[in-house]
Amino acid sequence: MLFRSRRARESGRSAICCPDSEVTVQQRRPAPLRARADGIDVWYNRNLGAGRTQFKPARRTAAPQWQKRLKVAAVSHNLDREGAQTLLVDLLCDLKAQGLVDPVVITPKGGELETTLTMAGIPIWHFAPEVRRISKERLDNRVAALAAAYTEANADVVLANTLEMYAAVEAAERAGIGAVWWQHEGGSWRSYFKALRPWIRARAFAAFCTAYRVIQVADFTRKAWLPVALRDNFELVRHGIAPERLHDPERPWSRMSARAELDRKSTRLNSSHTDISRMPSSA
Repeated sequence: MLFRSRRARESGRSAICCPDSEVTVQQRRPAPLRARADGIDVWYNRNLGAGRTQFKPARRTAAPQWQKRLKVAAVSHNLDREGAQTLLVDLLCDLKAQGLVDPVVITPKGGELETTLTMAGIPIWHFAPEVRRISKERLDNRVAALAAAYTEANADVVLANTLEMYAAVEAAERAGIGAVWWQHEGGSWRSYFKALRPWIRARAFAAFCTAYRVIQVADFTRKAWLPVALRDNFELVRHGIAPERLHDPERPWSRMSARAELDRKSTRLNSSHTDISRMPSSA
């Protein structure tokens, strides 16, 4: 029936369901059901959310009309040149260059990316680094210090980077500010916080409910963590690499130069395949 209804739709007709009718048809081999090339499910109700697994009404929120730059307090566990931190810095620098936000970065540990933030005119605030076995008193003090920093920065919103910053989400609730929690990590929700003490683990999971939005970067991760999405506040925003990072004229990488930088010896494929080591360096 699904195929016949779709075939009727494609021919400009409508399919009507008559539950009391009886129809006798000659059995024929059904034509194969083909998915649409654009991947869009024409039968999915557009009034439902984008998750397509919970079948809840889509949220309708009016876009705020800001008369000034949005003040963002971005909290990151460090500023090392790693994937999650690099994406955060790229995002903040680009939004600031467009005149959309006025960010401040709050971190317990610096790193190479501090130079990039300083050149972009983004201030960096430091707070005490986390100890291996944090006590309840230390965690309470960290949440209170972050909440005070948000107030001092006059932040409109908090951007907590990576799951390690669950305390930043809790602090946002204490300060009365909405928080966006950017989850880069995958894995299982059952095991990720397993190393934490039970009472800390409970507060980490509570942050999934207090965050205004929890942003995942892959649909697989979003689906895997849906059991803790008790407020239906998960959103999928895939990773994006800044174009200038892909086309940096100062780093014209070739295969040979990349292997030399990584200190890797040249390798060749089997003789039945193309020997890519003989290809021009621009390939």
